[in-house]
Amino acid sequence: MGEYKKPWLTFEEQAELLINERGLIADRNELISHLADVGYYRLSGYWYIFKRNPKPNNEDARDERFVEGTTFDKVWKLYTFDRQFRLVVLDAIERVEVYFRTRPIIPTKTKYPEWHEPYEVRSDNMFGILTILSYLLERIAPETSWRTRLFSLLTRLDTDELRRMGFTEGWSECPLWKPYLPVAIATSNASSSAISSSLKPI
Repeated sequence: MGEYKKPWLTFEEQAELLINERGLIADRNELISHLADVGYYRLSGYWYIFKRNPKPNNEDARDERFVEGTTFDKVWKLYTFDRQFRLVVLDAIERVEVYFRTRPIIPTKTKYPEWHEPYEVRSDNMFGILTILSYLLERIAPETSWRTRLFSLLTRLDTDELRRMGFTEGWSECPLWKPYLPVAIATSNASSSAISSSLKPI
């Protein structure tokens, strides 16, 4: 078994590392408080995308410093979004699971419905998973407010953050989302968000 070589650091030392050596913009006391409450390694998954070059092909090129202008507020925003987002997604999964335990077959009008045209829906990103859940909920719980709750969260994200989840150009034309977008956006009071801008003609 290999020896663990990283030194143990106090919360204060972790904050010093992040601010002074890696360039994170943060209030020191606030950062220490969040490190103590949540933990360095749990938060590290949310600041990873803001690092300059954390996983290069050449180890000598590794750079753990943050991209200039990275603030802890951005990291914390992603962390709190993820906590609430998981609850919304798990709510949909639970509804689908309970339904299939008692009604294992959903009738369809056609054998191979092209429900995603004209926008391609892939299953290897979060947008694809959300689309599948939306498709199922449309049939098993058509009156659900799930989409409104989902979009109230997604309106907090900017265009780059949405793109990382799979919301690429043209996604709002997907027939599984298009009918619900105007109501969801209006309900969430987010007319200036990146989600809302997706409704504008391309």
